Amino acid sequence: MLKKLRLLKNPVSIISVGTISPLGSSPEEIWSNYRSEEHFFKEGNFDGATSLAGFLPENLQEQAERLRDENSKYRNLDRSVLYAIMAARQIVSEVEIPSGTGINIGSSRGGTGLFEKYHSEYLKSGKTSTYASPSTTLGNISSWVAQDLQLNGPEFSHSVT
Repeated sequence: MLKKLRLLKNPVSIISVGTISPLGSSPEEIWSNYRSEEHFFKEGNFDGATSLAGFLPENLQEQAERLRDENSKYRNLDRSVLYAIMAARQIVSEVEIPSGTGINIGSSRGGTGLFEKYHSEYLKSGKTSTYASPSTTLGNISSWVAQDLQLNGPEFSHSVT
């Protein structure tokens, strides 16, 4: 027995994409760097061990710090949230966002920088901040992006692990 396919009354569309990555933040810059013969890994110190990792270019890190200073509510946000806001602002600068638009952000984790901070505090003192859970969850990213863009549609987040 065949079931009828029910079409959406309100279609879902991807209207634009914003990117913040070690390869850059514009399609032209990313494509140029992707085609480059050089790699974009740098040595970093992680808990006393040196290893290779991808880091954002300095100009994007500085832009994130300016964003943090732009609004007193952003002072304690994890860098991952700031980067998501930066990418989302790229989108709204390119296209008009219809009323009722929502946001769907996929990430492997929530705020990892804050998670590491709170975990370190716990290891040292046996206690952690009450902000540890809400500020390090995946949903925290989409909530802050939707608030920054003043969206009145749904806010979704999903794990891409």
